[in-house]
Amino acid sequence: MLLEFIEKVSRAELGCDVNAFVYQELHLWPLFRYEIQLKFRNSERYLKQSYEMADQSFGGKIKALVRASSNQKIITQTVRKIKESEVLIVDAHSKLSEFGGVVYNPFLDPMLELCLKHSKTVSKVGLAWRDDRANDSSSFETIHLNRDLFFSDYLKDNVERKGMQKVLEPIVREMERVSGIEINHRHFFHQLDRVLFSRYIYDKVLKEVNPKVVFFECFYKPEMFGLILSCKNLGIKTVDIQHGKQGTHHLMYSHWLNVPEGGYSVLPDYFWNWGEESVRNIEQHSHKNMGAHQAIVGGNLWLAKWIHEAPKALNEGWEAFLEKTKKHKKVVLISLQTSSFEQDSAIPKFVQEVIRNFDKESILWLIRKHPSEKELDADISVLAEMENVESNMATTMPLYMILKLATHHITKFSSVAFEANVFGVATILIHKSGKQLYEGQIKDKHFYYADNSNDLISLLSNESLDSAPMNYIETSCELSDKAFQRVWDNTVSEIEATNLN
Repeated sequence: MLLEFIEKVSRAELGCDVNAFVYQELHLWPLFRYEIQLKFRNSERYLKQSYEMADQSFGGKIKALVRASSNQKIITQTVRKIKESEVLIVDAHSKLSEFGGVVYNPFLDPMLELCLKHSKTVSKVGLAWRDDRANDSSSFETIHLNRDLFFSDYLKDNVERKGMQKVLEPIVREMERVSGIEINHRHFFHQLDRVLFSRYIYDKVLKEVNPKVVFFECFYKPEMFGLILSCKNLGIKTVDIQHGKQGTHHLMYSHWLNVPEGGYSVLPDYFWNWGEESVRNIEQHSHKNMGAHQAIVGGNLWLAKWIHEAPKALNEGWEAFLEKTKKHKKVVLISLQTSSFEQDSAIPKFVQEVIRNFDKESILWLIRKHPSEKELDADISVLAEMENVESNMATTMPLYMILKLATHHITKFSSVAFEANVFGVATILIHKSGKQLYEGQIKDKHFYYADNSNDLISLLSNESLDSAPMNYIETSCELSDKAFQRVWDNTVSEIEATNLN
């Protein structure tokens, strides 16, 4: 289905002026692509779910208006904390990890450290509702921009909001017509409202702070779309930090065949990539104007930290678990995808059969939940109760600590496969999408594939199963330093050129 979607999107971009779909300076086509991405991941549930625009209820509006009188003072106090920042790191509450007793956002906090290494003033910020802030936080402070403080003014200032759906309904239907792909209209409007509200907040904040560069991970979230749109209008450079595989079939990173001159209003100025292959995947199937969104090799800063440094301390639970793993000849990590993908179980039935019946004494199975999943599926919870199966520690411990002790890695198609390769751990793909996405890597023996219990048992029993090394992820500190300096120098040069004009 993914290839079918890509073909339909490509035909639409080559045969239609998709860049004419604009609302309030916002290019709608990237948001439409994002909806297709969501549909691919969860077609049935995605199309059926109902969504409302943000805080549409009468009670919500009244509550926001009542709070408005004291809001500006709090906003001013918040902005003052980040006023002198040359760089902002924007946090979308990613899953946290630990290194030597320090809690990290593995995508953002190493970048924060790199900024400090280059003597830049830097702050980390993130949007949150008053009663919906993330309970967890890293050891690096996040300044929360409370959405409630801005909501009443957003309602008053955005007079077009009430009629947005009526205006955009014909445009959405036209995007469906030219692509031949149906999306969930209510979800699209719900997401667009979040984009516009986020843009409103960042307009207010960034005008006061005026940083030179903003870093974040995963640009295709409504709040990030809104952030990028605000930064574009204010002349602030934006950098998306690679958070996973960016292959030739990723709808948000590849096959952009009709990029407008000057680029899209909701795509970042830079893609900070793990390696050359990711850069090629962005560039080789895209329009010449994709240069407005430059792909650079910056490396994986979090992985580099684990390669070049050693954690100074481990908590007692981790040490005890590491001792437990030594009692087993093989340690097999299973990286789960979302359970809703294609309506099948997060662990295919044939893999569950192998876990229940194969070599219970010598194999320890580690089931690591997907970051977006809070609970295991019922069938997998039953597996996790087995003596030689573990899920809690496998999920809470840092991924790279687990990869250092794993002998095998199993997944449907997770990009953890590339990270496992860095540690010399062989990945066995167990889903047809993995076979399709990683066809080249399977051919070159970087990864392996099994779609039945006999093939999986054969691979697990192969004592000489190796993962041929590849250069997908760079971990050079010198390379990261050069990439950061390139972004910074380009930014400063453009600011100076603008000031002269």
